Amino acid sequence: MGGGGLRALSELRGAISFLTVIPVGGGIEEAVRGVYWFPAVGAMVGLIAGLASTATASALPGLMVGVVGVAVTLLLTGLHHLDGLVDLGDGLMAHGPPEVRLKAMRDSRMGAGGFALALMVTLASIASIASAPTSALVPIMAGGRGTRMGGHVEKPLVEVRGVPMLDRVVEALRGAEAVRRVIVVASRHTPSTYARALRLGVEAFMGRGAGYVEDLHMAVRWAGLKGPILVAPCDLPLIDSEVVDLVAQCYLRRSRSPAMSVAVPHSLVELLGLRPSYVVEVSGLKVALSGVNVVEASRVGFKQIAEEVLVVEDRPPQT
Repeated sequence: MGGGGLRALSELRGAISFLTVIPVGGGIEEAVRGVYWFPAVGAMVGLIAGLASTATASALPGLMVGVVGVAVTLLLTGLHHLDGLVDLGDGLMAHGPPEVRLKAMRDSRMGAGGFALALMVTLASIASIASAPTSALVPIMAGGRGTRMGGHVEKPLVEVRGVPMLDRVVEALRGAEAVRRVIVVASRHTPSTYARALRLGVEAFMGRGAGYVEDLHMAVRWAGLKGPILVAPCDLPLIDSEVVDLVAQCYLRRSRSPAMSVAVPHSLVELLGLRPSYVVEVSGLKVALSGVNVVEASRVGFKQIAEEVLVVEDRPPQT
């Protein structure tokens, strides 16, 4: 490494030493010369805090994930920046000429202005992390008998254009950016579906076949799922990744309810020549429930859950 490279490395160490508590050596002179490294050091701190938040996202509620992210940031920076924020708040609240404001900022005691500003920024930081869209966990419900379809093939394995419906749903979910984990919930009624899921490289849970809600509840406990989960039926061969992402983002960004059902206009279902099993009316519009739902994992099994209905209108291509 040449002299320029060594100098840049020394300045990077100075920037890290000045902005964080990471013991890499370097002094104030190197930090001053390495001010151009400050954005990179900030990105490094943010990356570490983000990884810590992501690692706890599946075990903690969103608010606590935000607390973890902010806490890691404060620990890495040694509270230096928070201390500076407190000084700024004290200076802003001081009344008088600039000399009075500077005196308030240099005072080692915390004033009301500093406390209020630090509190607001910290709470806003936690809230922004907690409300950020996260990836979804998706159980595929594939344990029903499928008696209405007739035949001897398990419903998830019925082929559409030569491909089992289960394969099509799994492919759509795997291709969605919002999905990070897919679990096939089979039952004693669908042993071949369970085996097929394992061959596809997907997690699979064998339920008792006691019912939709019961098997889902057991799968949630078995997998240790936390937070919102997107539940998809196995018999939606036309579902695609874009729709999955749309549903996940609509819930994570906009929903204020612990559950959301996804529906399509009844007219669209009729246009396709289908007869929906469940039809409801939403704001004067007749819609068919698709079977796709988003629900907080902790609410699965509740007899009554406040829910919203998302109507997705995906018109078939004109031919």
